Amino acid sequence: MTQTDDGPRQRRPRGPYAKSDAVRAGILDACLEVFAQFGFRGTTMKDVAARAGISHTGLLHHFPTKAALLDAVLRRRYDDAAGVIMAVPRRDVLAAQARVLHENTAQPGIIQLHTIISAEATSADHPAHDFFAKRLDDFREYLTRAFEDAQAEGRLKIDAEPEQLSNLYMAVQDGLQLQWLYNPGAVDIEQGVRIFLSSIIEGDLG
Repeated sequence: MTQTDDGPRQRRPRGPYAKSDAVRAGILDACLEVFAQFGFRGTTMKDVAARAGISHTGLLHHFPTKAALLDAVLRRRYDDAAGVIMAVPRRDVLAAQARVLHENTAQPGIIQLHTIISAEATSADHPAHDFFAKRLDDFREYLTRAFEDAQAEGRLKIDAEPEQLSNLYMAVQDGLQLQWLYNPGAVDIEQGVRIFLSSIIEGDLG
């Protein structure tokens, strides 16, 4: 590590390590595009290698199986989103999630990936089944706490269980994203989510 006036700073990877990180990032970018287009079951490792511009052998050096590749691209995607959500106070989490949805529309592949792979993963033998099941449970729990806070503050406009509101929120979000994929010009995902939230919660959502 190097030392600065602001404290210790990690050295950036150099040489082959930096190149390896760049190659992995390129593979994951290519993977997102191919999985979003063809789904997990319709994609081959050769498809990903071709899109990434590397050899099949080179791809296997970084990701030995298609399941490992899927796991890596999903974790990168949802870790990025989680970082945005976790960085705000819980009172602001609903507004932060709406902003994430807006940002996703600038990268259609992300919405396609989520929609296609999450539908495929309902099958218990799909390699992403456990990932999505846990993600949904964790997201439901986090949303439920946010709705519980609103309820405790007297900001809920309706008499409903916070967990049920969480289920409805996720249904609205995923439903709007699916419609957006068919006709982006007719659907505003962020606005739709905000309209839903303003119908059940008092106050400015940010």
